Amino acid sequence: MNNEQYLRWTARKDTRERAFAAAMKKTGRTAPPADPAGGRGRRVKQTPLERLKSMIPVRGNARDELLEELLGQAEEFILTYTNRAELTENMHAGLVRLALLYYNRMGIEGEGAHAEGGVSRSVDALPIDLLAWLNAKRLQKQGAETEAGGP
Repeated sequence: MNNEQYLRWTARKDTRERAFAAAMKKTGRTAPPADPAGGRGRRVKQTPLERLKSMIPVRGNARDELLEELLGQAEEFILTYTNRAELTENMHAGLVRLALLYYNRMGIEGEGAHAEGGVSRSVDALPIDLLAWLNAKRLQKQGAETEAGGP
């Protein structure tokens, strides 16, 4: 790139930036936040509650208690199902997915199928991909015998 091409590119860039700033001012929005990972594409570590809140349109801290309760129920279910005493670091994504599933199913507890106004829907106990994930994390119960009859 020679000097003249660089100057044209810079002028176009400045024009785009001014147009973006004017559009943001006109709509009352602020500029998007800076990349917390410093532009390196790394994800910033978030707590399960923060991740769940980013997936649900919740304003402020109004529903923190509800979301914490759903996360607690999801954690209890995962620990029981997988025969573990505590969650490992790589299990937090599944925890958030299960809590989100609980949130989305609020109000239809106990229903297997529902039809209204010509629209019908059925609800599985767990989505098959989440069930497969849980089965992969499952530990054998202590003291359980194997199929061969040995310890």
